[in-house]
Amino acid sequence: MSHHYVVRPKIDKSGAEEKIRYYGVPVTTGLITTDELAERIASHCSLSKGDVLAAVSELTHQIVQCVGMGFTVDLRELGQFNLSATSEGFENAADCTPSRVKPNRLCFKMSNLLRNKIKHIKFERKPTL
Repeated sequence: MSHHYVVRPKIDKSGAEEKIRYYGVPVTTGLITTDELAERIASHCSLSKGDVLAAVSELTHQIVQCVGMGFTVDLRELGQFNLSATSEGFENAADCTPSRVKPNRLCFKMSNLLRNKIKHIKFERKPTL
């Protein structure tokens, strides 16, 4: 299993002089849809594609419900999901009312198991056409 990357120049402004440095940047091979992923999962276990799709749909619904109630959702081997929120700054704490706090992102923190597994992914430079 290998992942393609390309080399991109970036300006390094950390020193007294600006320098161009070259960095490896991962590029996607394509998109795996929910249906395609469900087929892949179904081919490796006793669940049907419909069972997997139903589970993914309900998992999505439950994650939204639980983070909306203030919980962090821990999917053991995958990682944790939690909600981040934002508001504008106020001079008075009393002005920061619930209606002024807005959901910002659904954050994901990968598990240590997943972190260790991705360490084994190898990269190869994407061929230029």
